[in-house]
Amino acid sequence: MATGRMDLFYMLEETINSMENRRFSEQLMLKKAQKKENRYKELQELIDSTAPEKTFFDILDEWLKVKGYTKLDGSADYALFYKRARITRSTWSNLRVWSADDTGNQPSKETLLKIVLALRLTVQEADQLMSRASNRLNYNDFRDRVIMACMYKKIYAPEDVYEILEYFSYKDGKTRRFKNIYGEAD
Repeated sequence: MATGRMDLFYMLEETINSMENRRFSEQLMLKKAQKKENRYKELQELIDSTAPEKTFFDILDEWLKVKGYTKLDGSADYALFYKRARITRSTWSNLRVWSADDTGNQPSKETLLKIVLALRLTVQEADQLMSRASNRLNYNDFRDRVIMACMYKKIYAPEDVYEILEYFSYKDGKTRRFKNIYGEAD
């Protein structure tokens, strides 16, 4: 009878040890999961803290209001603007989608140049706006220098800029140096 009790005690002890080991394993796994979750939270906080306060489109929206592209209710008149900028409706829509969540196609440099010209921005203002779209005016790019010269001389009308770009895009009247931003539908 004593051996039966001893066997029962051993079985009970093994069961308790097994339960304790399982509980310990579960606690260890829980700690690892919490540590991992904390790491992800810390990374998310860091990612959020480095995000720009305003999107490209938020800044563009402010410029539209400052430059008078507004409706009677004070909201920005997007249709008026993109028509004056010679940007298609689909390009404008893609620009809004991209700016909201960085999905879709990033705006082309030609689109950005049309926007800054339609807004009649200075070179510095244009560079600030374009940098939000990960682009800049490039002093090594001849077309950008022609457009900057237009901005300095306050030449913003698409017809005038088109003519100037066409003039400077041909070298010796033969070969094309660069693509005219107003040459094709965007």
